[in-house]
Amino acid sequence: MMRTLITGQLYGDPRSRVSQAGKPFTTAKLRADGKDGATVWCSLVALATGSSGREASD
Repeated sequence: MMRTLITGQLYGDPRSRVSQAGKPFTTAKLRADGKDGATVWCSLVALATGSSGREASD
């Protein structure tokens, strides 16, 4: 697992989904500033944690 801190602008709306195993997760895209003014696109995946089984919030 990789833990990072990325700042930028959310691109589009996050999508709540369910895996083939029935576990909820949310996907999103983030536009961040890179070196020399370049744009860096980041794909985000938020997984539910613990035993609550709740989906990640928007």
